Amino acid sequence: MKIQQDDTAADWALRAVPQEYDAYPPILRFSVPRAREDSDDLHPDRLGLCAYLVFGPYTSGALELPEGISPALARAIETDAAPVPVRPAPVSYEAAKLPLGGPSVSVLRDAPAGPAGGFGAGASNAHLMGGDGPRRMELMLAAALLGVRGAAADEFVLDASSLRLEERAAAEQRLRRLAEPARLGIELTY
Repeated sequence: MKIQQDDTAADWALRAVPQEYDAYPPILRFSVPRAREDSDDLHPDRLGLCAYLVFGPYTSGALELPEGISPALARAIETDAAPVPVRPAPVSYEAAKLPLGGPSVSVLRDAPAGPAGGFGAGASNAHLMGGDGPRRMELMLAAALLGVRGAAADEFVLDASSLRLEERAAAEQRLRRLAEPARLGIELTY
């Protein structure tokens, strides 16, 4: 799967171009409206994580990302995708500075706009990807990562009230394993 940045004046977006052996996702363009006029770029690891959360389930083989990610995130993606062989690229061995001391962002499941210090995942087109339970949590996090890019958030608090009791621990562990290389904290509220 080849992932490209496809930003416009109205939104930030990722576009998927399926390759041989990839499945076709329900939508090929994942977008979030621009909330601010800032032009801060999203850290490559956070952009890569966002792309994987959205299009990873449809990927088999190469996952070509818009920017080079750290070896730690590449390893986390490969481990998470197993037994499907997913090879993220490019991998950058040059350290890219991650922001320190950013805010915590509350991500609301269906809200079109979040409160102060929050993000409404309902503002994105994530609902077109389908999915319930843990998959919905992944898409909420991806929408928030793309949507608050200029805020350099260090922690995302996700509304997980729709998860069944038996899904909660596994979903939280998985998101934390994937987010750790991008220096993101994940907290689920029930």
